[in-house]
Amino acid sequence: MNIFLSLARILWGDITKEELRRFGLLSLISFSFISTYSVLRPLKEILFMRFVGTFYLPSAKIASFLVMIPLTLFYSQLVDRVEKYQLFYIFCSLYGVFFMVVAYFLAHDTHGLGAAAASPYAILGWAIYIGIESFVMIMLALFWSFVASSAKTDSAQRCYPLIMAVTQIGSIAGPELVKQATYLGIPALVGGAGLSMFIIIGIIRAFVVYNPDVINIAKSKRPTGPIEGLRLIVTRPYLLAFISTTALYTMVSGILEYQMMHCIEENFKTLEEMAAFTASLVQTTNLVALFFAFVGSSFFIRNFGVRACMVAFPLLVFGMISYVWVSPTLWVLFTAIVTLKSLSYALNTPCKETLYIPTSMDIKFKAKSWIDGVGYRGFYAVGASVNSIFSSTAQLMSCGPLIAMTMCGVWSGVAWYLGTKNKQLIADKKIID
Repeated sequence: MNIFLSLARILWGDITKEELRRFGLLSLISFSFISTYSVLRPLKEILFMRFVGTFYLPSAKIASFLVMIPLTLFYSQLVDRVEKYQLFYIFCSLYGVFFMVVAYFLAHDTHGLGAAAASPYAILGWAIYIGIESFVMIMLALFWSFVASSAKTDSAQRCYPLIMAVTQIGSIAGPELVKQATYLGIPALVGGAGLSMFIIIGIIRAFVVYNPDVINIAKSKRPTGPIEGLRLIVTRPYLLAFISTTALYTMVSGILEYQMMHCIEENFKTLEEMAAFTASLVQTTNLVALFFAFVGSSFFIRNFGVRACMVAFPLLVFGMISYVWVSPTLWVLFTAIVTLKSLSYALNTPCKETLYIPTSMDIKFKAKSWIDGVGYRGFYAVGASVNSIFSSTAQLMSCGPLIAMTMCGVWSGVAWYLGTKNKQLIADKKIID
């Protein structure tokens, strides 16, 4: 423990032994979720394109947004009824069964990968895309809400980069399995992801045993209903700014990703080649994020502050998209997406999640689920709608980056307001209720 503690202090500042133990276990939970998702993520678009078709990807993003609304209402209702850690048990079980059922149908001779040509009515393709999308939204929102409910701001600024660093290790391992899809088989990869959800339940149980204080995380003074989170968002400027940064990031990301999928389809012929390239993209992103999480995240947050880091992120993205506009090739888009995603994981996410600490429990669990779930999916759908207005790939490549750069300018201004307000809340020792 002393060796790990000394190393952690070199990388992330003056971390205590208790913080290392607590956040180390939280890192293991996040590692497990992300390693599972990183297996599924490269397959999401590829399988949808196989069963449904590339030009229906914008519609899939809209469909995932619509599904997130009732799912978030269900999640919010459960927040009032069960202990926070028990939410993990419920959703891990649901998604574990879902992915194993999907794996069964993928292996089916008639309805699976051996089925006829793509069709917009292929239910399996829609189910895979929406299921994976909702999985990452619900589970990550739940995880970070759980962390924020039991963390203090000073601990978070030191230890959130630790969580992100360990998480990136898992996100690198998953795509390596996808690269072996030709040998392992895509149904086996999806089925393995389903089984891993039940392993995660065991890890969470161990965390609860070693940290019994999480059993009684403070609840709302009264049950506030499933739409309380939505009410808080529309009545609190701080949360409106929060969802605006989420919106602008997802719309920019959606524009670049759609351009990338068109380039992938043009440059690769087989499903396995597409999956391998997409896995390489994810793996490279996570390697860059891992490096930055170890040597840069905590340093920049501690020395420059949350506000400066949050403003710097959209400005850096603006510069990268400018290059995409000039040269919209496969590898330029590859570099742009790696830059966008890796900095989001390693720098923007730990900054953004610390902003939830000076807020009430309803905001941490209910408002956050709407922001990260419905809001994230909704604005991805908006980004997809922007993509769908272009009648050709050439038009998309020339006009899409201009729209994304405009969004980055607005995004940097909202980030400045949000960072300033958070700094004031901490200085005044207030919370937003």
